[in-house]
Amino acid sequence: NDYRQNVQQEPSYYTLRGDTRGGLTSTGVRAAVVFGDLDETHLRVGADIRHLEQKIDETFELSPNPLANNTGLLGFSTNQPRSWMTDPGVYFEISKPVSHWWTADIGARLDFVATQATAADLRLRSSLPGGGCDLEQNDTLHAFYLKNEFELTNHCSMRASFGYAERPPTQ
Repeated sequence: NDYRQNVQQEPSYYTLRGDTRGGLTSTGVRAAVVFGDLDETHLRVGADIRHLEQKIDETFELSPNPLANNTGLLGFSTNQPRSWMTDPGVYFEISKPVSHWWTADIGARLDFVATQATAADLRLRSSLPGGGCDLEQNDTLHAFYLKNEFELTNHCSMRASFGYAERPPTQ
C-alpha cells in the first residue's frame, strides 16, 4: 500500500479573483472679494468649503483554499470604511507693488476640518489602531506665506517665497 495515496497534492496553480467597487465625490465652492485696484496695493479676502467622500469595497477569492487542504474557496475583503471630510476655510492676501519691478504678497488661511468614517463598515477584528473605535477627528489648520515677485526683464521674472502650511488628513 503506497502511503502517498492519502496525501493531498499541492495544486499546480492558484486562481485569485478580485472585485473592486467604489465611489468618490469631490465638491466645493469658493468666493472671494478684492478691495482695491489690482495694479495697486489691494486686499483679497475669501471663504471656501470642500467636501470629499469615498467608499471602496474590495473582495477576493483564492481557489483552491490553502487553509482547507486546498479545497473550496478562501474569501476575504479589505477593511476600508466609507469616509468623508468637510473643510470650510477662510483666507486673506495683501498684495503691494513695492516698485515697478517688485511685488510683495503676504497671506494667511484658516481651515476647520472634520473627518469621519462609518464604524459599521469595519470587520469585528479590525487592524486599525484602537480597533477602529476612533473614526472621527476635527482639526483647526493654519497657513501663512510671504511671496516676492521680481520682474528682471520684460520676459524674465523670479520669485522668492517662504511659508508654513498644515494640510488636512489624507482620506
